[in-house]
Parts: sequence; structure tokens; C-alpha cells
Amino acid sequence: MTRDENGWDPARPGVAPNPKESRRHWILIWGIETLCFWHSRWSSWISDTGRKIPVHEMAGAECKYLGPCLTPSEVEARVAEARRAALKEAAKRLEELHRNHGYNSATGQVMRRGEIVTNSNEIDHALGYYRAVSEGVAHILALGEEP
Repeated sequence: MTRDENGWDPARPGVAPNPKESRRHWILIWGIETLCFWHSRWSSWISDTGRKIPVHEMAGAECKYLGPCLTPSEVEARVAEARRAALKEAAKRLEELHRNHGYNSATGQVMRRGEIVTNSNEIDHALGYYRAVSEGVAHILALGEEP
């Protein structure tokens, strides 16, 4: 969905993204993050102090839509999805690392960026890098998908 500079849908400035759903949202009002409730039956906002705020006031330049106030289950779902994505990326990086860096026991060669390393200082550096990254990624993978 396209948003204007204040985070609103340009076709419906000041209206909640899903106007048929009553729920809390974060709105930046005069620079202060404010929790407001969108009342779907009234098509209006209710401030955290209980004041009814008409849509045209929310559409003003001093109000910026930040996003919905997530429920605990929505937060858990987003964290789980981010964790799955991070694990997928970590596995990809580990595969790339094994392919392009480290020690090849079959040939006895040290690789860095897919090239054979012969200088002893570079060998130490390449093996140190390989071990550090490999251990870090392995630790991330060991965490698994559960928090």
C-alpha cells in the first residue's frame, strides 16, 4: 500500500489502514507517540485520554501514522518469522563460507574468497576468519527457531 509523507493512505488520509477493524494504533501527534483507538463503527479515533478525534484532524500535518499496536501473538509471529529468516540467511552464509574459505583437508590447502592462500600470515588470518565466522553462524543455527 502506498503511503503519504505522514504514513496515511493518500486515498483516505487520517483513516486507519483497515477501517473495518477496531484496534489500537500508534500515532505521532505533535511529536509525541500516542496510542489511539480506531473505532470502526464511528469511523473515528479515540485518544488514550478518551477524546474523540475526527479523521480530518488526524489527516493534518501534525499527525503521522506509525503503525498498529501489535498484540502479543502478533509480536510472537513477527519474531518467529524474523528468526526463521535469520536462520535461513545464517545457513546460506555458512554454506558460502565452507565453499569459499577455510581448510580443505583433502588437498591440504587454505582457501580465502575461493583462492588458495600460500603466505603464512595470510593463512593464519584466513583460518582465524573462517573459525570465527563458522563458530558464530553455528551458534546462531544452534539457537533454532524457538526463542
